[in-house]
Amino acid sequence: MSIICNNISFKSTNLIDTDNSQESVIKSDLKTKLERSPEQDCIDFIKTQNKRPTLFSLLGKPIIESIDKKVKEAKQRKEIEAINKTCEKLIDNLTETQKIFQEVFMRKDLSEKETLEMIKRYHDIEIIGIKGDKETYIKELFKEAKSNYGIENLPNEIKIVYGNIRKNPKMLGYTDPFGDVQIRGDLSRKDIFNVVHHELRHVKQNYYAFNFNSEEFVKYSQPKNMEIPEEIFECAYDCKPDKSNIAPEYIEFAKKSLDAKKTYCSANKNENGYLAQWCEEDAFNTGNKMQNLFNL
Repeated sequence: MSIICNNISFKSTNLIDTDNSQESVIKSDLKTKLERSPEQDCIDFIKTQNKRPTLFSLLGKPIIESIDKKVKEAKQRKEIEAINKTCEKLIDNLTETQKIFQEVFMRKDLSEKETLEMIKRYHDIEIIGIKGDKETYIKELFKEAKSNYGIENLPNEIKIVYGNIRKNPKMLGYTDPFGDVQIRGDLSRKDIFNVVHHELRHVKQNYYAFNFNSEEFVKYSQPKNMEIPEEIFECAYDCKPDKSNIAPEYIEFAKKSLDAKKTYCSANKNENGYLAQWCEEDAFNTGNKMQNLFNL
């Protein structure tokens, strides 16, 4: 039956007339309502409200995208300001910067004018990296570093490797005996900067070791069960092996590079041995020195 009260109709349920199953359902529903906390009622209310279209739900995505864009632009401005200050400092201390470049690139004849031009080019390349064009950044950085090392005419071709190199997850870059350089394409800008200078230092090591004693260099550079004619290396390094290709002050460096080649241990075989060998220490120090110089 129905009871009319203030024009509102409430349906009366006679529990006595219901069967056992209906009574069980009603009692269960009543028990649930009694046990519900005010907090749960509040949560349910909020969920219900969230289903309704609001101004934020309609405009939220464009607003978030706009905020993300502004945050990204602010970050870029901060990074650009930082590289501007760094390069200004390097120019203010040009003589000291010149000495570091001479040491890193093994070019004692590097002038202050050349040092200044290099700083400006590095600045422009870093701006490219900051703005997010990674592919162009890598190409331009590699080109610049090759030129600074004095090996721009060698037939090196950068290879971007996405993922691990030679099945070693810790390896960020790799240089083969012919001078080709591989780096992982998923690296951050500062790591790319470090690894490019690290790997090209290996190219410089190989170039000097090859000219110091090409026969031994070829012998210890060949992959297992594979013989490579010396002419292949001559083509790779664009020269006939001759100690006269080595500046007198770097003869000792060339000898160390060759000796390290004879006992070279890859990271796949022995990680501690790999990190402790001379050629890796030299390349690590070089990459870190350049990264620290530009505050990356």
